[in-house]
Amino acid sequence: MASAVGFLFFVIADQPLLPRKENVRWMLSPSCAGHFTLKKFGNIQEEILEVPFSALKELDLIPYLYKANSGPNRAPIQRILDQFKQERGATPIAAINAGFFDMATGLPIGFLIQEGEIEFFNMPQNIRRSMIGWRQGDSENPIVITSPKHMPKVWIETPSQRFGVHHVNIPGGKHALSIFNPRFGRFIVPYPEAIYLIVESNRIIQRIDTPRLPVLIPDHGYVIALHGDSKQIVSQLTLGTSCRLYCELSPKLRKASIVDGLLAGPRLLEGGSIQVTAVQEGLEKLKSPDRVALGITKDQTLLLAWFHHNDPKGLVSFEDVATLLQKQGAVEAIGLDGGRSRSLWANIQDPAYQGVICETGRPISNILVLSRRP
Repeated sequence: MASAVGFLFFVIADQPLLPRKENVRWMLSPSCAGHFTLKKFGNIQEEILEVPFSALKELDLIPYLYKANSGPNRAPIQRILDQFKQERGATPIAAINAGFFDMATGLPIGFLIQEGEIEFFNMPQNIRRSMIGWRQGDSENPIVITSPKHMPKVWIETPSQRFGVHHVNIPGGKHALSIFNPRFGRFIVPYPEAIYLIVESNRIIQRIDTPRLPVLIPDHGYVIALHGDSKQIVSQLTLGTSCRLYCELSPKLRKASIVDGLLAGPRLLEGGSIQVTAVQEGLEKLKSPDRVALGITKDQTLLLAWFHHNDPKGLVSFEDVATLLQKQGAVEAIGLDGGRSRSLWANIQDPAYQGVICETGRPISNILVLSRRP
C-alpha cells in the first residue's frame, strides 16, 4: 500500500489488487458525499460506492460517453475521466462503467441521454433491455429503473408523417436512417452513395449527395444521413421541409421527467423483491466472475458496486448480485456492463492518506460519473 501521504493508485488487468479485507471504509473526497467500502461475502469480494440521495442536491450523477476520432470510442476509465474533466470543468468524485458496447466495432449499444440531449442511440433489432433515468438535483426520488417492456424510440416528424431513426451519432448501417448532432463532433466522414440532409431551426436547408469532403454538423441543428434503402424517403424530405426530432421514452420515464439516463440491464430488484430479467433481456448466457450493478436502498442511498469471485474458477451470477444488494438494504437494482469491462474509480480520503483507487479491466465506452458541479 502507498505511503502515509501522497497518492494511492491501483490498476488491475484481471484481478482486483485491493486488500482482501472486510469492511474497510473510506470517505469520498473532496465532498465527503459518501463512502467507498470493501466487503467480503464468502468467496465474493465487493467494492461499493455508497452515496445518500441528500448529497445529490449538491452533486451531479452524469452518464458520460467517451469520444475520439470523430465519434464514440473506447478507453480506460482514467482516460475517460480526463476527457470528462477537460470537457466539463468538473471534479470527479467517483465513477463506474455503465452501458454495453459492441466488441467487434467498439461502438456503444443501447441509448444514452445527457441533460435532455441524445448522446447516442443504437438499438439492434429485437434488443430488450432495462433502463435507468434520473433528474439532477432531485433528492426526493431522483432515480427511476424500468424493466424491458418499453424500448426508447427516436423519430423524425414532418407535417405529414414520421420516420423511425435507426442510429443517433453512430456511424455506418447498410440501410440506416441516421442522425448526427453536435454531440458527435464537428463533422461526419461521409459514406459512399449516402445522402446527407442538413437541418437547422427544424427545417431542411441543404441536401448533399455522395459527398467527397467531410460533412459539417451545424451548431444548432443536426444532419440526417440516408444509407441504402433509407434513401427511398428522400423525396419526402425536400428542401424547406419542417421536421422535428424527438425521443419517445417509456411512460414511467416520461412521468418522471428524466433528463439523464441509459440502457443497461438486467433488472435485478424491483419493489424490494428479487426480479432478475436476464432471460427477457437475452443476457442469461453471460457467465463471469465479475458483475457491476447500481442499487437504491429503502433509506434513499445510491449504491454503485462491483462484485468479484475470488476463486479463479468461480462465477458471480445475476441472482448472487441481487441477493447481496438486497441484504445491504437495496430495494431497486439494475445490472451494468460487467465481466472484463468492469471498472471503478474513487477519490477517497483517510486520516492517514488520500488519493485515488482505480480498478479497471479492458477499455470501455461509457461511464457513470459522480462529480461536483463546476
